[in-house]
Amino acid sequence: MSTTSRTPADASLGLPPSGGCWPTVHQRLLLQAALLDGDTARGAWSEWRRTADLASADPASRRIFPLLYHNLHRLGVDDPVVPDLKENFARTYFRNRLLFARSAAVLRALHAADIPTMVLKGSALVPLHYRDLGLRPMDDVDVLVPVERAREAMVVLTRAEWKPVYAEPHRRIAITHSTSFADSLHRQLDLHWHVVADAWHVALDERFWRASVPLEIEGVATRALDPAHQLLHLCAHGVRWDDPSPIRWIADAMMVIRSAGNAIDWDAIVSESVDRHLTLP
Repeated sequence: MSTTSRTPADASLGLPPSGGCWPTVHQRLLLQAALLDGDTARGAWSEWRRTADLASADPASRRIFPLLYHNLHRLGVDDPVVPDLKENFARTYFRNRLLFARSAAVLRALHAADIPTMVLKGSALVPLHYRDLGLRPMDDVDVLVPVERAREAMVVLTRAEWKPVYAEPHRRIAITHSTSFADSLHRQLDLHWHVVADAWHVALDERFWRASVPLEIEGVATRALDPAHQLLHLCAHGVRWDDPSPIRWIADAMMVIRSAGNAIDWDAIVSESVDRHLTLP
């Protein structure tokens, strides 16, 4: 499946050609250059450079730039744009340092109220699977709490000077999986009480908590999804239409597979996909 072209029916719906969930030809080359090895990666980079450039790259591709820099540097690629990619890597590193410090403060506030926490998405992927603050840009902080403590968690966040994006956020608990808060510097925090947006059920979410693994964020103990559930979450969340196509989920999935290796319970992924009606994604 490709998003490089659209049928007349797609055009009639007003869908832009950049949208989807699968990489375009240029995005595929960029992912290969960022994730693969040897001549395959070098060849993909040369082809991408022949047909595209950093300045015109779409936002989804830009999110791959830090990982791209790391791989090109590792492979010894000599290219005049590598210093620009290095600068992007450095910005990502320092931005993530600030976000993780803010995350730790949030976790402390929730723990002070005796509310269990789990971090999701980049907050877990960076320390557990990328293992380098500069490799993956983060737009926000994602924190999961048990559904029965969600309303209390909203009160804690409000007292900690996080302002809810939606009025009366507690009303969202019964109809969706998360809600957003922002601080005075417009940094965003997403409070979750279910993990998977389109396949949540309280009893099924208990499995995520039972299988979760320990993690520390800036010295604060919390938890994260185990590798199998992490991969399930990435695929369920990533394979959704968006504009531009959110190709970062592919890099995330590759990093989980590489870092976790034999620790991934593939049978668990299959059974959870069936139980949550996620087999197509």
